[in-house]
Amino acid sequence: MKKYILILLAVLIFCSTQHAQAQANPRYQIHETATTKKYVIRGGVTWMGMFSEGFAIVGKEGGYSRPKSFFVIDKIGNKVFDLPDGYKPSLQGEYESYYKVRFDSGRLVMEKEENYKKTISIINTRGEVVKTFNGATRASQFRDGIAVIELSFNQPPMIVDINGNIIKKTFNICTTGNYYWLYPLTEGMRYYCDSKTRKYGFLDNKCNLVIPPKFKNAEPFSEGLAAVQNDEGIWGFIDKSGRYAIEPMFTNKPGDFHCGLAHVIDKSFQSHYINKTGKVVWTAGNEWTRVSFTDKGNLIGYDYILNQSFAKVAKFNPVVSNKIWQYNDDWFVLGNDLFDEKQILDYNGNYLLRCFTDRMICDGIGRHQGNNDWYYFNLKGEIIVRFEDTKF
Repeated sequence: MKKYILILLAVLIFCSTQHAQAQANPRYQIHETATTKKYVIRGGVTWMGMFSEGFAIVGKEGGYSRPKSFFVIDKIGNKVFDLPDGYKPSLQGEYESYYKVRFDSGRLVMEKEENYKKTISIINTRGEVVKTFNGATRASQFRDGIAVIELSFNQPPMIVDINGNIIKKTFNICTTGNYYWLYPLTEGMRYYCDSKTRKYGFLDNKCNLVIPPKFKNAEPFSEGLAAVQNDEGIWGFIDKSGRYAIEPMFTNKPGDFHCGLAHVIDKSFQSHYINKTGKVVWTAGNEWTRVSFTDKGNLIGYDYILNQSFAKVAKFNPVVSNKIWQYNDDWFVLGNDLFDEKQILDYNGNYLLRCFTDRMICDGIGRHQGNNDWYYFNLKGEIIVRFEDTKF
């Protein structure tokens, strides 16, 4: 009998060891394939935008003695077109660096400067110029079909659609430094900050005012509710009429609603989940990673996945970090800092890929840029396109 028990224990230990090794090793490795595209560019690339709508912008910033050179690639690494000579993607209106510059609604805003005069143009995904604004001073990229164009530093900017048609001749939108606070459209509403009052309100998809700017801060709508902060610094939730659905009671900024639940943090930094009446339905404690549910009803804990009933459904091994870097409905990324290693897992706890990426994964494609090595990769670790420096 003792012999059989020892054999059973040995089998259990072996299976446990195999499971631990499987969780510690990723399913995929970063690697080239027979279809990996390669481009040789003197000095390598200084600009690798993130993919959006199937395209990414790549190139070199250039300098006083070197011309700018930018081109657009598709998701299999083919060059689609070059930006016209002298043009680069517009950054003046962007609140973050070049990785935020991407196609939106089939449009990209680009600019060039000659003899101290700037030209701003809108192009489509075929490289065709849709509209040009001569003498404009700065512009944002498109966000869900609209962009901000500033014709003069001495007057408020205007709002244009994807064809360059003016939606609003003047628009009081907040700026910090060179960038505009142009926020995305969610559930038909866009929150914005009024430059005169520095208060937040909400617009519809045509930039018509729906909820006047009266909040100290605001977040996007999710499942019909938006988190807003009053003048006392307390957060609550409003509906699309601007009325409070959940009265202000939260000192810390709450999360958005998914599957009818939102994540909130109390003054002791304990995590809770509330329903749309504001009632606490589950207390997670302070050891939990503070994120919202996905739309599919998954919740990421310290080292396991929960469902909408807060039952544990899968366990995972946080090899590089337990800090959530990015997540969506199908996978999540763990990592500490920009240039640290990242770990990609699915909601069954499977360890998919270990990689170095300094930004978010967009359109299922990540970016590696560092140590004289530049490439895009997919979630199977396949390098789609690699950029190499010249040998001499």
